[in-house]
Formats: sequence, C-alpha cells, structure tokens
Amino acid sequence: MATPGIARNMVGSAAWDARDVADARRRYPGVNLAAWAAEHGLRFHGSANTSGWSAVLPGEPELQFNVVRGTSPGGRDVCLWHYRHPIPLVWGPGGPTLGPETHQDLRVDTSLYAQPSLGFVGIPCTTAGVAVPETALLAAFSVTLRAGVPAKPAVPLPGEAVELMAGPLGALLRIGSRHTVFELAFRFRMLLLSRNGYADEAGMDELLTMLDDGARALCTATAPRRVPVPFDTPLLPVFWSLTQSAAHRSWPPSTLLEQVHRLARRYRLELEDPRLYHWAFPKIPVPGTAWAVLLGRLPGAGPVARIALHTEAPLPGGVGRTALLLPAAGVPETEPGGVQVLGNAVPMRYAISDGIFAVWVTRNGASGLDSVAALLGPGIALAQRLGVPVG
Repeated sequence: MATPGIARNMVGSAAWDARDVADARRRYPGVNLAAWAAEHGLRFHGSANTSGWSAVLPGEPELQFNVVRGTSPGGRDVCLWHYRHPIPLVWGPGGPTLGPETHQDLRVDTSLYAQPSLGFVGIPCTTAGVAVPETALLAAFSVTLRAGVPAKPAVPLPGEAVELMAGPLGALLRIGSRHTVFELAFRFRMLLLSRNGYADEAGMDELLTMLDDGARALCTATAPRRVPVPFDTPLLPVFWSLTQSAAHRSWPPSTLLEQVHRLARRYRLELEDPRLYHWAFPKIPVPGTAWAVLLGRLPGAGPVARIALHTEAPLPGGVGRTALLLPAAGVPETEPGGVQVLGNAVPMRYAISDGIFAVWVTRNGASGLDSVAALLGPGIALAQRLGVPVG
C-alpha cells in the first residue's frame, strides 16, 4: 500500500512498455469499467477504497481508478483496479533518474530538483486480487517477470510455493509472461496478480478467470493442513512469555501481549493458538491473519464465543481487525466479503460463512484493543437480529 501523501509528490510519469506511454502521460486510464463491472455482477467503486482490500489498494484516490469488487464466477471475493504505481526517483549529479527497467517516457518537474527527498513517477498498472481464506498458514511469496529477464523471486520461495510454481500457478505465470512486467504474489490470504498497463475489458476478463484458477490451486495445495472442527471445540492454548517476547519474532510485542492478557482476564477468556484457529476454521471471513484468539463465554453471546485479532501487517501490531465470532449453524450465508453495517456508531462489517458468524471493526493505533468494548454490544445485537443463537 502506498504511503499517504505520495500523490502530492508525483512529479512525472513513466511506462514499462511503449504501448503504455499514452496512459502514462494522461495520468489516468482511458477506459471506464463501470459497465464491465455491471455485466459481471460486480460493484464499481471508482477511485474509492473498499473494505477488506485497503491493505493492498494504493489508498489515495489520485493513484487508484476503476476499483471493482464483488464475487467472482468461482464464488470468491475479488477486487480489481487500475493504479499509478509510484516509483521513487534516484537523485544523482545529472538530476533525477529511474532504474534501467523503468526509463520509458520519463517526465519530471524540474522545480522539485532542489528537494531530493521528494519525487515519484507514476507507472500505469493493473492489479487483480482474490481472497483465499483457506490458505492462512501458507508463507508469503512473490515472483516478478520482466521481458527479457529471467524470473527471480525477491527472496527464496518457500517449498510449497516452489511446487505451486512448477504446477498450477506456473500456468498463470505463462499467461502473465505475455506482458512486459507481471507479478504473482501471495500474502495474508490474498492472491494478487499485477501487470503493466491499464487492462481493457478483455484483459480484466482474463484476470478474473486467472484469479479463480489461482484460488483453486492454492486451496488444493493447502487442503491437507486443514482439520475442521465444530465451533465449540476448544483449541490448544498458546503460551506467551512477556519477558521473552523480543526474542521471538513471530510473537507480538510485549506491550501488545500485556493488552491481550488484560483482555483475557477482563472477559475471563482463554488464549488459543492462532495457527490452530485457522486450521480448525479455514473459511473465517475476517480479512488478514489472526495473531491472537480468545475463547469463552461472553455476556449475552451464548455458551461459546471467540474474539480474534487479525492483521495484514508483517508483524502483529495495533492496526488490523477485531472480530467477534459465534456459531451460526443453519443461518443463511452472506456473499463472500461480507456486508457493511450501516447506522452504527462504530463502522462494522459482518459475514456468515461455513456455520460461523463473524462481525468485525477496524483497529487503529496502539490502543486498538479498546475496539473490543465498542464491538461486543452492537455485534451481539446484530447477531440476534440475524437469527444467530445468542441466548
């Protein structure tokens, strides 16, 4: 996701392919995808963000266009968009330059030469993403293809990814290799496909099909590790040592651990292993990956409930989603991606999937665990209105 304020410091344009130069100079796509979205039953958001995808969208309306979100033909939550990919300028004795792979049609405002800490150029790109909840414990990976350059991942691929690239995901790379630049990436239960240029409607059709193919491949590869259990099944506990937190990079910082322990004591909940949570409930619809899960009885929420803290950051932090989860067997499922709750003092979103009701709010900042208190009352009331057993 682009750092807020990048659009203000966009001083030029560039393109990876000569065919993208006109779009680069225009600084926005020459195609509008509203009609395409309607034909595919998808929602058109223009340059606005859409819940659940803010971690990968550029985040600034001047950088993103034709944001489309909805359910794919394969029944997956998908989001597709055009954007100006910001590339920082490299300042040298002769002025600002870009790396050799991004030299096409560079135009720079010379008035900013005196401010070498500023300056980006925007490159036309298209990204398509699909949420794949079942893949929570698959390690992040990415592979970028550039015309005339051998494919090389930014870091060594994990073993599972190597097998996937040699098999079903390799087919997606072969399709993507037709473009000058193409990237396939996976992180935080999302598969992302990015290519140079602003894809037209036919190009978006192709990406939409590729998303479903990629999601099926990821689900098949990770199926052996999923062990679904009834929601009221207690999972093995997690044991965090506050004094050893800094020595374990996979553990949350000690300040957050202290907050989680206080939360557990306040509501008399037990800490569960978040990895087992994803194994046991593979279709949890809450965005991101859980780093803390608490199980127990909550007032007015029935005999069993869970509070789960999700994140889409490399390390657990205050930013992410706080979710309340309840058993909801027999209650109609929602569409993938969930439903926005309107009229509530705190913005919420809910989804019902695989017999589980989940409602969540966004956490912002170090004091984000205070969001639990704001979630429980409205979340339990919402569950009751939807027919989820809370007595």
